[in-house]
Amino acid sequence: MRDKDTPPLPPKNPEVEIAKDMINAYRKKYADIDPKVLFNLIELKHITRAPKQDVPDESYSAIKERLGLEESKETLRQERWHNKVYCPACRSHHIRKILESEKDQFNGYMYQCKDCLKTFNDDTDTPIEKGVPPISTWMFCWYLLGCTDSLQYIATKLGLDLPTVELMVRQMQKLFKAQQPLTHLLTFDEWSLKHGKSYKERMRHEMAKKDELYRGENPDAPKDTAEYRRQKTRARDPKDHTPSRPKPKNRNI
Repeated sequence: MRDKDTPPLPPKNPEVEIAKDMINAYRKKYADIDPKVLFNLIELKHITRAPKQDVPDESYSAIKERLGLEESKETLRQERWHNKVYCPACRSHHIRKILESEKDQFNGYMYQCKDCLKTFNDDTDTPIEKGVPPISTWMFCWYLLGCTDSLQYIATKLGLDLPTVELMVRQMQKLFKAQQPLTHLLTFDEWSLKHGKSYKERMRHEMAKKDELYRGENPDAPKDTAEYRRQKTRARDPKDHTPSRPKPKNRNI
């Protein structure tokens, strides 16, 4: 219980509360991604959205700094499935993600199809599955493709011959169904533009209802209750906090 001499807490700023709720909703959407990995992916997306150059050396250095093995794995996961994992064998979407404690008995696979019971990984039935070149090289190629149209530049930076890079690019564009990295991964700004307007209106409506209830101005609320009269008095004079009298205890006569 708050002391009567303690000053009342300042009212919550609706805009701040809406922003907090939107941030929490965005975090919930990508809750399966390690926060550090998600941050790096967002930075990588920003890097690849800059105008393309013939010699993007600064972008190359920035990608190299952000792209590690975990980021490479998560990039493949995002680009291949677009948040809709399906079985490569039977195309079923009835999938369960295999827990870390179960991986040994499934030879390290990450998913199991509930229909055909086959297990598979993010790179199953793809050229990346062979491991030559390694997944980090595939993803580095993919991000560099967002920075330049010069496949010769990419080949030189990755230490590969031009025909190999040309083949890798064609295979990734076909597998990912995209021409640009991370098309389906939304940054917070992109998510806000897509969902912010409706989300904001809904939150404002809910907060307005709560404000009406506190002030006793809700037309649906009963008007003859002590709580309603107390709220109306408090709205007129916030310093007036007259407590309700306790009911007398029953006495045996």
